[in-house]
Amino acid sequence: LVMFDARLQSYSKVVRDAKAMETELDIGFVRVSVGSLNESIEQHASAWIGGITKLLNAMARPELLAMHEETTDLTEALHRSPDTLEDLQFVLNQVADIGRRSMEVELHIAALEEKYRTLRMYEFEVPEEEASIIDGLHGSWGELCNAAKVR
Repeated sequence: LVMFDARLQSYSKVVRDAKAMETELDIGFVRVSVGSLNESIEQHASAWIGGITKLLNAMARPELLAMHEETTDLTEALHRSPDTLEDLQFVLNQVADIGRRSMEVELHIAALEEKYRTLRMYEFEVPEEEASIIDGLHGSWGELCNAAKVR
């Protein structure tokens, strides 16, 4: 993520600098018009920003969907009715698994949140499905951990 952010920052700086640069420069007795060059540089840097954010999203999306699916599966497993001894053992194993993996999953969620924060910061249009999942993922995991503690 650091590499993505560093590249995105450098290309954003190029865009800002190109916008701020004068469109005509006086060099000695010659006046040079650089407006089209500035525009071209700005477009090229913006294209790189778009490509990098698209790549970051393509890498983050499968992680996000897998984490969402795992959280959903664990929630369903935790709320399974322990009608038999095997069912009770299964539910207790799920409770232990949730407790054991809690910190690891919270760190993974934080990393995913940071990836999507970076995408939003560089004005990448995050699909609505992904936005709603990432916005609620930390809360759903917290609820799951609390449910596992009282189960």
